[in-house]
Amino acid sequence: MEKYLLLVFSSFHVFSDPTNLREEEYRICYEQLIRLKQSNFDICFVDNTTESIDSIKNKKLKELLNNNKYILYNNNIGVINKGLGELHMLKNSSELINFDEYKYIGYLTGRRLVTCSYIFDKMLYLQKESLISNPPIIRVCDGNVSLPTKNLYNDMFFAMNPETIKKYIQFAIPFLNGIIDNIGSEQILYQFINQNNISYEWMDALGFIRNDWNSSSSVYNTDYKNFQFC
Repeated sequence: MEKYLLLVFSSFHVFSDPTNLREEEYRICYEQLIRLKQSNFDICFVDNTTESIDSIKNKKLKELLNNNKYILYNNNIGVINKGLGELHMLKNSSELINFDEYKYIGYLTGRRLVTCSYIFDKMLYLQKESLISNPPIIRVCDGNVSLPTKNLYNDMFFAMNPETIKKYIQFAIPFLNGIIDNIGSEQILYQFINQNNISYEWMDALGFIRNDWNSSSSVYNTDYKNFQFC
């Protein structure tokens, strides 16, 4: 049976959340992923803000991680640029996991509520080198729509075959090392796909709900006005 891998990235502990309330949001999102996961998928949870599972306060989150594959280390280079932090986690994961064991590797920002099995289904039937998107983002409380920005691809989720994702990691290294700066991870993904003529299948939507709390506050919160759908 062909196997698929979903890498799920997190930063459990950040300065804007001194009481670690984000752990509960991650727990909710991760339990939903486990419910949706199909039998030929492996999920590996990767966090860059803690070296030990013992530092996690949320008992249910700790239990979930203990029952699944996880990678923990404390070196969050994404404090300013969150996307670069996830790219760094992707690079580290590639050094610990044999990507060639899988038909496709998915990349997922962990603090997203995945409402249905759509991303799993799309990976299962994917035939091209990659699976990408750039959907509009809709604010749940009032329906306000943020239209897609040009010259970038959304990197809340994407997928690539092993050869392509390894090329992507090599492409991203100069950005991770600061040799090329002042660019976001979504632009890096866009440049990689287009400069290398990577074939892709397109998703018009993702089916995610996200809490975009830092668009309205410097302190983590779960105000309903922050919730968005894409």
